Amino acid sequence: MTEQVKVTVIGTHAPGTEQEDTIKNTCPGQYYEKGDKQYVIFEEEQEGFSEKVKTMIKFTHGRVEITKKGLIRSHMIFEKGVSHDTDYYTPYGTMKMDVDTSSLEAFAARRD
Repeated sequence: MTEQVKVTVIGTHAPGTEQEDTIKNTCPGQYYEKGDKQYVIFEEEQEGFSEKVKTMIKFTHGRVEITKKGLIRSHMIFEKGVSHDTDYYTPYGTMKMDVDTSSLEAFAARRD
């Protein structure tokens, strides 16, 4: 069963510096479960562009995968203690990324 949800994604990263950057995004989306996996799907607006980015977050035990399609394309895997290489495609060019996850917290909060 698919549920309509409010999605808030908060990401903190330190791209080679001592200073951390925090990004927060809230938008409507859909949530569903398939087998032992949980999925959240939503569309993000990109500042300065009319095309939206379709984002899917897949949760499994100890692992989160974020797939973006559209103006921005990527497939990032977050797994504590594991390094994953990926390409991050943007309108300005492609960036090679190394995703090193030191900690990972993912949870769903219900508000009735």
